[in-house]
Formats: sequence, C-alpha cells, structure tokens
Amino acid sequence: MALTSITDILTGSLMSLLSRLIERAQDQYETTDAPSWIVIEHWVRNVHDEAAIRAVIEDAQNEFVRYVPAQAHWLALFADLLRYGGDTIPE
Repeated sequence: MALTSITDILTGSLMSLLSRLIERAQDQYETTDAPSWIVIEHWVRNVHDEAAIRAVIEDAQNEFVRYVPAQAHWLALFADLLRYGGDTIPE
C-alpha cells in the first residue's frame, strides 16, 4: 500500500539532506582538521543509499497501514499534502 508519491518525495528529500550533510562535514573538516568530521562523513556515506532509503520508507508506510487499515486514508492525505502543500490541498 506504499504510495509512490510519498516514497519519491521523502526519498528525494532525505537523499538531498544526506548529501548536504556530507558536504558540510567535508567543509568542517577542512576548517577544523577535527577527525570527528571524517567519521561523520563516513557514517552518512554508509546510509546514503537511495534503494535502501526507498525500501525503508515503503516498509514504514506498509507497517503504518497494517495495524489499522483505515490509516491508509492518512497516508493519502499526507501524499496530497506533499504533492500540493498548504492551502491548495483539495477537499
């Protein structure tokens, strides 16, 4: 029951966030020479896997609906919120 629009948007957002975190860690290492920034960069690179992130998001949606099938409606509303945003959500 995973909704493609939710999966696509959240995967893209998380990949972008992780990419920025990698860049930020590299910048901080160049500025400070603190080895902790290299460790952070490696940790982030280990999870910077689009297929794995997509699978986790799909599994989370499926688990959410599995416990209470009516929650599928909440996922559909969340998908509309992500797609349209703000006041333009259809009623």
